[in-house]
Amino acid sequence: MHNDIFREKDKIKKRNIKNIITVLLIVYIFCISEFLSFIMLRKENNNFVLNYNNQAAKDGSAFLSYRYAPVKIFNQKINQEELRKQCIGEKNKGSVLFFGGDYMYGAGLDEKDTIPYLINKQTGMTTVNKSFYGENILNMLNYLSDENFYKSLEENLPVKYVVYLYINDHLNKIINPYISNMIFENEYNYTVHPYYIIDKQYNLEIKKPFIIKRLLYVLYSTKAYYSFYARKFLKEDTEQIMYKLLMAAKKITDRKFEGSRFVIIVYKDGSNIGMNEALWNRLESQGFIMLDAEKLAGHELDSEKWRGADNEHPSAAANLDIAKSLSKILK
Repeated sequence: MHNDIFREKDKIKKRNIKNIITVLLIVYIFCISEFLSFIMLRKENNNFVLNYNNQAAKDGSAFLSYRYAPVKIFNQKINQEELRKQCIGEKNKGSVLFFGGDYMYGAGLDEKDTIPYLINKQTGMTTVNKSFYGENILNMLNYLSDENFYKSLEENLPVKYVVYLYINDHLNKIINPYISNMIFENEYNYTVHPYYIIDKQYNLEIKKPFIIKRLLYVLYSTKAYYSFYARKFLKEDTEQIMYKLLMAAKKITDRKFEGSRFVIIVYKDGSNIGMNEALWNRLESQGFIMLDAEKLAGHELDSEKWRGADNEHPSAAANLDIAKSLSKILK
């Protein structure tokens, strides 16, 4: 009987050793694969990685920077000339800031066909188009949290209106910040900052994680790092998240631009969905000027006539009709 017990213990010991070896082998294979992905990333996207690392160093937010990334990397440098220029108007008429991604940027259009440009021509107000491809409310908060942004506006104050163009797809982007990591060579704010914390009074705080959590850049990858640790409110309803983010943005603009009004234009994207009525009403009750793009235009905007060449983004004709009505509200 004693021998049986001894043999059983020996079997358990061998099984445990085998399990440990198996786990170590899996970890080893994982580390090798991650290392190879890093080598491939550096080889194929070296300029991107170096640029990201430089921006991260300036920000101080990355412990090991952009090491491993099993997500699609946009291997491109964005020419600064692609950014929309400020349209200077009459100083006594004030300024309008525009945010909102592709739709407000005017994807596929000449600058003269964008809403901010048209508003400048129709009202005489200075317009600042801080939109770009793939951006959303998170990018807007990046600008509003950066003192350098305000310095660039000093000559164009006072800001009378802040306009954000909302599409349904922004609900997806606010919980997947790691998928939009194109970086301008000299434009820090395009990076989506993952560390937003908003308290009950809608104050925005950028709180960086402990160094031990930053080590997950090595252990898991950027994608997993963002997924697991970037945002504590990932489990919340996306519309509640959007509400908190917009409230935080409004609190900042109310403080920075005294007397300004915050306008939200709701535009149906390819999903043909606008904004949930409950979210609309909550925002309106908090002082947001809520506008429906189709009502501004005076017609539907979903047919081919009102979409651009890609059959997704607004056409020049759609923007012109929207701007005509919007200019009367902003005067």
